[in-house]
Amino acid sequence: MKVFLNQRLGGRIMMFFLLAFAFFLPTQWVFIPITMAIILFWLFWFLSEKHLERAKLLLSNKLFWLFVTYYIWLGVAVIYSPDREEGIREYVVQMTMLLWPLAAGAIYPLLVKNLNFIFRAFIIGSVFSSVLCIILSWIQYAEIQDSSVFFYSKLAHWEMVPMHYHGMYVSFAIILTLRELFSKATTFVGKILFGIGLIILILFLGMLSVRIQFIALPISLIAFAAMSMPWRKLLLWSVSIIIGVVVLVSVLEGPKRRVQETLDELASIEEVVNNKQTNHRVFIWKYGWEVISENPWLGTGTGSTDITLKPKFEESTAIFWNGYQPYRLDEFDYNYHNQFLQTIGNQGIIGLVFLFAILVFAFVQAIKFKDAVGIAFLVLVFISFLTESMLLRQAGVLFFSFFMSFLFVNRRSDVGQPTKEHEKEDTPVSF
Repeated sequence: MKVFLNQRLGGRIMMFFLLAFAFFLPTQWVFIPITMAIILFWLFWFLSEKHLERAKLLLSNKLFWLFVTYYIWLGVAVIYSPDREEGIREYVVQMTMLLWPLAAGAIYPLLVKNLNFIFRAFIIGSVFSSVLCIILSWIQYAEIQDSSVFFYSKLAHWEMVPMHYHGMYVSFAIILTLRELFSKATTFVGKILFGIGLIILILFLGMLSVRIQFIALPISLIAFAAMSMPWRKLLLWSVSIIIGVVVLVSVLEGPKRRVQETLDELASIEEVVNNKQTNHRVFIWKYGWEVISENPWLGTGTGSTDITLKPKFEESTAIFWNGYQPYRLDEFDYNYHNQFLQTIGNQGIIGLVFLFAILVFAFVQAIKFKDAVGIAFLVLVFISFLTESMLLRQAGVLFFSFFMSFLFVNRRSDVGQPTKEHEKEDTPVSF
C-alpha cells in the first residue's frame, strides 16, 4: 500500500510539473528556474526506479531515437563550426529536444484526460499572457499616447518570447480552445469560459499581426476539421474560417496595415516601388542559398550563421522598412528566417534529413490515429518554420519539443497499450 501511494504521489507531482510548464510556456517568466526544475525532475524520475522497464520503452520508441539522432548530429556540427562558442550556446538551447522526448518516452502513455489537462493549462496560460500584454501596452499608452504600442512587436512584451513565436503559441491555443468548444465533454459553463478565452486570443492575434499566422492558423484549422468531421461540414468549416480571416483583416487596423505592407512588398520584388523594397526575407534567403551551395552536405556548422551570412549582407545595398523606420541588412545579425534553410545551412542536408524524419514520422502517426490536434500542430509548426528559424531560440525549442513529446513520443503503438497497473504507476487517476 505504501508503494502504491508513493507511485500515485509521484504521478501527481509529475502532472503538477507538466501543468506548470504548459501554463508558463507562453510567458516564460523566470524561465531558468522553471526549465531547470523540470529537467532535474525528469532526470530524477528516469533514474530513480524501474530502469529496465523504462529502458525497454525507450528502446522501442522510434521517434525518440530520431530526436536523439538529430541532437547528436547537432553536436557533431559544433565541432567543425567556425564559431564554436555560439555553436555550444545553440546546442545548449536545444537541449530540451533531447530531454523532453527522453521524459515522454520513459513513461507509459498519459491518460487522455491528463493530456487534456495539459492542453487546458496551455490555453489558460495563453489567455493570461495575452491579457497581461494588452494591460502592459495600455499602461504604456497612458504614458506616451502612442497607439502603436497595441500593435506588432510592441505588443509582445515577453523578452524570451518574440512576436513570431508568440503568434504561433496563440494560434495553437486557438485550435485547442475550439476543440474544447466542439467537445461534448465540455460543460455549458466551460464552453462560456472557453468562448470568452477564444475572443481574447483571436483579438490578440489580430493586434499582434504576425502575417504568417494569418496563413498558418486557417490551414491548421482546416486540417484539424478534416480529421474530425465529414466533408460537408469540412466545406462549411473552411468557408467560415476564410470569412473569419477576411473580417479580422477588415476590422482591425493592425491586420489591414500588414496586408498593405504585403501587397507593397509583392509589388516591389523586381524593383523599388514607392520608395519601398520587398521583404528582407527574400534577400536573406537568396544569400542563404549562396552559403548553402558552398557547403550543402555538412553545412557550415552549428552556430555559424553570423559568420557566414553577415559578409553576404554587407554586399547588399537594399533599403527596407520595418513599419517604423528604414534599415539595411548589415545593421542586424539576421538568421536564415526559415528553419529548413537554417538547418541545411548549419547542419547540411544530413541535418535536414533528420529534422524531416521527425516531422514525417509524427505526421504518419497522426494520420494513423486520426489525431486532429496532432495534425493541426504539425501543419502549424511546418508553416511557421517557413518564415522563422524557430528552433534557434528557446521559445521555439521549448514549444516544439514539449508538444511533440506528449503528442507523439508518448504514444507508443509499437509496444501495445499500457495496462491499468502501469497507468496507476505513471499517471494519477485524477488531478
